[in-house]
Amino acid sequence: MNDRNRETKIRSRILLLTDLMASSLSFMAALRLRYGSNGEQWQQQIYYLLLSSMVLFLVILYLYRERTDGAAFLMKKDPADNLVRVVKNQTIVIIGIIGVLYLSHTAARISRLVLGYYYIISILVDYILRMLCRREMIRYARAKAASRRVLIVTVSYLSKIAVQHMQSALNEDMEIAGMALLDCSRQGDVLSGVPITDDRQTLSAMRAESHAFTEAFVYLPYSKPEELNEVMHWFEKIGVDAYLALSSYEDDYTENLIEPFGVYRAALYPALRTRCRILGVNFTVANVDSAVMYIRKHIGQLRGKYLCFCNVHTTVMSRENEDYRKVQNGAAFTFADGMPVARTQQRRGFGKARRVAGPDFMDKMFLDTMDGKLTHYFYGSTPETLEQLHKKLKENYPGIVIKGMYSPPFRELTPEEDAADIERINASGADIIWIGLGAPKQENWMARHEGKLCGVMAGVGAGFNFHAGTVQRAPKWIQRIGLEWLYRLMQEPAKLFRRYFVTNTKFIMYSLLDKKNRE
Repeated sequence: MNDRNRETKIRSRILLLTDLMASSLSFMAALRLRYGSNGEQWQQQIYYLLLSSMVLFLVILYLYRERTDGAAFLMKKDPADNLVRVVKNQTIVIIGIIGVLYLSHTAARISRLVLGYYYIISILVDYILRMLCRREMIRYARAKAASRRVLIVTVSYLSKIAVQHMQSALNEDMEIAGMALLDCSRQGDVLSGVPITDDRQTLSAMRAESHAFTEAFVYLPYSKPEELNEVMHWFEKIGVDAYLALSSYEDDYTENLIEPFGVYRAALYPALRTRCRILGVNFTVANVDSAVMYIRKHIGQLRGKYLCFCNVHTTVMSRENEDYRKVQNGAAFTFADGMPVARTQQRRGFGKARRVAGPDFMDKMFLDTMDGKLTHYFYGSTPETLEQLHKKLKENYPGIVIKGMYSPPFRELTPEEDAADIERINASGADIIWIGLGAPKQENWMARHEGKLCGVMAGVGAGFNFHAGTVQRAPKWIQRIGLEWLYRLMQEPAKLFRRYFVTNTKFIMYSLLDKKNRE
């Protein structure tokens, strides 16, 4: 048995022990919560039998599922995916236990509260223990010498996005060995912790003498075929496997844009014509990558029009206010900014629908326009936020072209002031006009200015604050499980409690009513 297989088996067994420990602790905690220290002897005997059955189900689950991919899943997937797996595993166990109880006619002798407590506590405890194991496994793997050391090959103005792409693909046996820039000399510099070495003679020596890198990731989306061939042949000559990032028509083929098509993998060029009507709002079925690609490619046809990013709050507002609903439906595209809205699309049969949050759309658009071919204008928020936003954008998205920023007064503008704003924005020549006035003000503002501005308007609300760093956004794993609203509520409870409590309740109620009407 080689070392890799041995490590895989050890990790799988550690995972099994973790699950068994979590279930045992959770079961004891559930008994303690239900009976305190006064459980009677006959109850204890039944419950110990029940605990043995739980252990048996966990072992069976391990043999048929967790043994093959459990440890790999734990390390490679993010916390949100791991939480979903823990919930699924414990749900399977509790369903199995309930089945055993009814088949053995002992269900009446077991407290339902114990089962309920166990189910909730086991999810929390198992998840926490798994995350601790995950941290230690990753730390141990990184302490060992990585078997795959990747050299990033790109050009200076794309270096940041190349590093981001590569870092998102890393696993425990990979590390970034350095970066080679083909368009300038920055020998000895460091970008995002990655050292830059751009001289081919130096690279050849590094490869020959110390095997400083074992593979190359070539990210050159705007290069000509002959230039790409020359780079790939050079790595072949020095004996290094090179991976070429696929791109065409100046677009990257990211994971969300590559789909199976028969025996092939095909690049998706979205038409963004599919709509899903939720509470009266016609949502576009999309994901962030497809939305950004379409807007970039059709910027000419979209000039003067506007984009809406509609969450639960604004969807409920649209349901209750016909004028506002017309504004949302009058947009060129209305994207699902809230996770509950995206999940409703999926339940309606649009399995490929994903959340298109305003801040995520901004991030992807900023990354894809670092070449300066599309320019930006920012209208809204406060002067202090705009100043910080300008600084952060220049740091995080080098090459981005900002044509202007303006913070309007926090009151109704006079016709003269409004005309001056229109003239100022149009004079800048910006392609994308980001509007950060907050809902519903920004959507109403965009609708009133449709056809008057030369760029495409995008109402992104708190996106200004997130990208400026004045408000901390929820971590990715919290976003993925749909609890970003809870994270924001903890940041601004006084401001957001009533909004989230009332609108979330209304969204559920209206959704049930709409479903009944459709049936």
